[in-house]
Amino acid sequence: MVKTTTTLLIAAIALAANANANPMPKGAVPMTPEAILALYADHTAIWNPGTEAYFASDGSVRGFAKNRWLFWGKVSQTGNEICMNNQGMDSKTKKSDGKTTSDCWKWVTAADGKPWTLYSKAFDNRKLDLVKGWYEETKNLKPGNLAAVKYSAMGGQ
Repeated sequence: MVKTTTTLLIAAIALAANANANPMPKGAVPMTPEAILALYADHTAIWNPGTEAYFASDGSVRGFAKNRWLFWGKVSQTGNEICMNNQGMDSKTKKSDGKTTSDCWKWVTAADGKPWTLYSKAFDNRKLDLVKGWYEETKNLKPGNLAAVKYSAMGGQ
C-alpha cells in the first residue's frame, strides 16, 4: 500500500508536467543553477487540482498529491537539472515506506528568453520522452506557500 502511495504521488506529478510536451526550442541554452533556484525559491508548483509542492528558500519541499498523499524532502541540483528528493505518506493511514524517491527537471532558456523544462528523471526510472518532453513549467509556479494550509490539514508537519 505504501509503495502504491509513492507511485500514485509521483505519477500525478509526471502526468501533469508532460500534458503539453514539445521538442526543445532551437537555440536553447542551459539555465544557470542560480536562475533555476530563483524560479523555485518560495514558490508553489500547482501541477493539477489536488497536487501541489512548496519549494522553500532553504531547499526544503513539502506538498500533497491527489488530495491524499503527503510528501516532504529536499531539492538537489547538478548543472541545469534540479531534483525533488522526497519521502511520502498516505494521509489517511499515516503509513510510509520510508524510501526516498526523486523526480528531476532540466531547464533551458530559449532564444527568445523564455524558460523551458524537461521532466528528465522519474522516481520509478521509467523511460521518459527526452526529445519531445519540453514544456513551460513556469506557468505552474506561483509565489508563496500556497500548499501550507492543506498540507497541515492533511497531517503534514
